[in-house]
Amino acid sequence: VYLKADQEGIIDDHFFPPFACMISDINSINKNVNNTLEGINYRLHEEDLNPTGLTFQYIDSFSFNISLPQGRKGSSYVPLPFKSSFFVNIKNEDNKCFLWCILAKLYPANVHRERVSNYKNLNHNLNLEDLEFPVDIRSIKKFEKKNNLCISVHEMSAHDGCHSAREATLSPLYVSNRNFPKQPDINLILYKNHYILCRNMSVFYNRSDQ
Repeated sequence: VYLKADQEGIIDDHFFPPFACMISDINSINKNVNNTLEGINYRLHEEDLNPTGLTFQYIDSFSFNISLPQGRKGSSYVPLPFKSSFFVNIKNEDNKCFLWCILAKLYPANVHRERVSNYKNLNHNLNLEDLEFPVDIRSIKKFEKKNNLCISVHEMSAHDGCHSAREATLSPLYVSNRNFPKQPDINLILYKNHYILCRNMSVFYNRSDQ
């Protein structure tokens, strides 16, 4: 929770993007938890220095989500139970939602970004060798390496009566350890085995009611 320095008594809730990591063995849990806490501490001081006038007061809640790296595959279009401007949900009838999401990020359409027709005839240079559809989450790492991309996937849990993104829960399934300054980070949401593009994960977490 932050306090507006120039308006005493005004409290502003602030959400941080998730600090996600892959844990390969039990011995690395403590190290990853400590790294996460250090990252949060850095972000807190970073926010204090920004021009918004907000200063850190206290942490209202803190949670860990653990997800096992089981095989997950994409599918045809699945509508979200709520409307949100932060997602591009491709209305595909095939099982290539992963590919359409990647292309939607790299080659964003000016209008109707959810239409497959915007991406089917693109002259892209992606290396799709050995990539099988529907795409299993365990094959993303090899796809990243071949194409010099940075991709992360979060699984979304949302009940059918969910009215906003704020009510949904995200859990990291795959977090890239790659970094390409000249390429955009690609954040995907896996909802009911359907890949959905998140336009900006940081903004989504800080304005998750939209």
